[in-house]
Amino acid sequence: MDYRPSEIKAGIFILVSLVVLASFLVVILGLTHWENTVTYRTSFSYVGGIEEGSLVRLAGMEVGRVAGFSHAADGASGIQVLLEVNESTPIRANSEAFLSTIGLMGSYYVEITPGTPDASRLPSGALIPSKEVTGLAQMSGPMTDMTSQATVLLKRLNELLNDDNRRNLSEMLMTLNRVTADNADHLAVLLENVNRLTLNLNRTVLQVNALLAANDSSLQQTMQQVQVLLGESQTMVARMNQTLQTMNSTMVDHRQELAEILDHSIRLTRNLQEFSQTIKEQPWNLVRKSYPPERKLP
Repeated sequence: MDYRPSEIKAGIFILVSLVVLASFLVVILGLTHWENTVTYRTSFSYVGGIEEGSLVRLAGMEVGRVAGFSHAADGASGIQVLLEVNESTPIRANSEAFLSTIGLMGSYYVEITPGTPDASRLPSGALIPSKEVTGLAQMSGPMTDMTSQATVLLKRLNELLNDDNRRNLSEMLMTLNRVTADNADHLAVLLENVNRLTLNLNRTVLQVNALLAANDSSLQQTMQQVQVLLGESQTMVARMNQTLQTMNSTMVDHRQELAEILDHSIRLTRNLQEFSQTIKEQPWNLVRKSYPPERKLP
């Protein structure tokens, strides 16, 4: 069967168009069925901005797509994201996943850090640790509050700087300038006195430094003598402590004898008191030995 040249050209054009269309589908839809892929899991508390088909990048290089979402297992909070990446992608045990954007207004994607070369590679289906990075959508609420607070602050500042307050401030500055002008001579004298006092203080400090430098050797000798005196005092205190300890041990060893001496001293004191009392009542006992006869009662 013979084909005309126009039919051959049309067939070639259709074939090339199909190849180009298939290439566009591969690039746009990510149809990479001929590539070997593996899946990983990660979880985020907020996944706004990413959807199925969103890019997955490793250190900025495109390595896969987001394959799906599910709720975190075991009742944990957050959303679990299923990642489908090329089998040759070196995702390691200390790699981390986070959400990022291309520019300020670009689309969101999942970024994975490469980790360190000495870390082991994660097997397929493993969970990649994630870290939370605040996006523009999450910052909109605090920024709105800050804008409201700034508006209130500007309003209050405008109220503070109204015409009356500006007039009062101007009058206060004029009064201050007038007082300064009226007392300019006194202020000059005061500053001169302060300068003179500062100069005298500097001279005094120099004289004290010179005196200390001149008597440095005397001070050193005095300090040495003080140190010697302190050493002798410490030795004396040590000897006194030793003497007190010896006396204490002696008293402990002879406490019975000391108790007897104390008892004898008490008896002697009592006898002396009785003797003194007897002499006071009967002084004749000092000159005679016999007592006078007792009077008989009538």
